[in-house]
Amino acid sequence: MIRANPLPRESPSLKLIEVFEDKGAKVDYHDPYISVAPKTRKYHYKMNSVELTPENIAKYDLILLSTDHDKIDYQLIYEHASLILDTRNVFAKYIGDKTGKVHKA
Repeated sequence: MIRANPLPRESPSLKLIEVFEDKGAKVDYHDPYISVAPKTRKYHYKMNSVELTPENIAKYDLILLSTDHDKIDYQLIYEHASLILDTRNVFAKYIGDKTGKVHKA
């Protein structure tokens, strides 16, 4: 799962979705403000925001945090994710902990 923020402009999260899909990954996103990924000049992903639940988080091989929002329960993500790639330094206090599941990008 990629936690992307697909804004009407060319968000870097949209490029990340493209990169992961090109590598064969199945990609979803969660954004509390954008429920449906909008069409942009370059991208037209037919995607809906996925609800953040313990079950949904646990089913992904990777959670990529590419945008930081105040409405996100980051503790919930940490508790249920297998692997987290953090591009926003939200999980800084967990990097190097005994779980080894948080990595900074």
